[in-house]
Amino acid sequence: MYVRTPKRYRGIQRRNVFSCRRILLNLLMVAVIAVGIGIYQNRQQLQPIVGDVMSRMVGDVQVMVATVTAPTATPTMDPRNNLAQADTYWANGSITEALRLYRPILESVPNEVEYFRRVGQALLVQGDYAQALRTAEDAITADPYSSDAWVLRAWAQRGLGQTSNAIVSALHALELDRENADALAQLAFAYLDAGQPERALTTADRAISLDPNNYNAHRARAYINWEGLFDFDAAQIDLETAYSLAQQRDPAAETLLGIDFALLQIRVDSVQGAIATLEGLLEVNPENSQALFQLGLIYWNSELRDVVRSGQYLQRCVEVNPEAIDCYFWLGRTQNDQEQTALAAESFARAIELGSQNPQHYWWAGLMQQGALGNCARALEYWREGYELAQQTGRWVEDYEAVIPRCQADFGAPTAPAVQPVPTIGPTPDPANSA
Repeated sequence: MYVRTPKRYRGIQRRNVFSCRRILLNLLMVAVIAVGIGIYQNRQQLQPIVGDVMSRMVGDVQVMVATVTAPTATPTMDPRNNLAQADTYWANGSITEALRLYRPILESVPNEVEYFRRVGQALLVQGDYAQALRTAEDAITADPYSSDAWVLRAWAQRGLGQTSNAIVSALHALELDRENADALAQLAFAYLDAGQPERALTTADRAISLDPNNYNAHRARAYINWEGLFDFDAAQIDLETAYSLAQQRDPAAETLLGIDFALLQIRVDSVQGAIATLEGLLEVNPENSQALFQLGLIYWNSELRDVVRSGQYLQRCVEVNPEAIDCYFWLGRTQNDQEQTALAAESFARAIELGSQNPQHYWWAGLMQQGALGNCARALEYWREGYELAQQTGRWVEDYEAVIPRCQADFGAPTAPAVQPVPTIGPTPDPANSA
């Protein structure tokens, strides 16, 4: 049973002839049509405006989505914070500490050649030529027209024994800046490494004429007189001048010149003076691989002849600079003298893995494989590659012809082994040691 609710009687509703709603609807329709016609007639002018509006709307949406999904950005390091402190360390000659602060700056300023130059120079003073070359390449990438970046590259290439490449880099630096005395200094060094002392001396004189206060130019002429012309008195005068100029203009270079003075002291039979100089440098820069390397050579080949002490310095050298080819080689020599043949074989192999082009290194690596480990196949690999290098340089050829038949009878008639060269204390024939 349903209960019906009666509706209230409202009477008859009459429709008005004129309706406001209908009038407004008609007017709105007319307006929309008029606007549409106007848009159609002006579509070419309005299309870019509409496109810009839509692009902004899409961009706003993308930013909003990225903001929601992306992690909060960390602030970029201000390089000035480390730069001031690094400069202080550099001015005090604490290259290791300066380098520790300079390196992170490169990540924040990838296009600033000056910072790459400072890091590269610090690495060169430390003796880390491989890393210095990579830094020089980064500097050139940052600015291919920077003459100083190409000078840095030439210096690093010389340190790695890449004489021809160093000459090319130095000449290109001069093409970019004819007034760059540092470029002439590196070119002079490279000519010396290439066995052209007279040409090297002329180039060094040009550098000094261009800038009499350039310590690199005086250092280059000192080495030319020292190694190429054997004029030790003239070499000492230029070294003293270079040392004085470095103290005035670049205190960090005191380390570089300090090693030079130590080598000169050895040449004039002051071994103890050289040791004192090098150990003094290590007190300020304990990670200077060049100072460690030279101390290792002194204890190996001087009247002191302390193989254990030599090995300790060379072991420190490879620890602070894992790419120090010469330190690995001479470490292997000390290990072999102490009958640590397995370790010696590893050290020689490591020197070659790092890219050594010295036939002496391959000779010893093969000898360890053949004599100590009985691995003739591996020994022949080292000897064949080293023999090619020996033929190119004219050194160690007879030594190779004497040992290779031990593993390959048909290689050729064996000859009497040549006298093994004794390592030279001071600047050696290896171009890397004049870097």
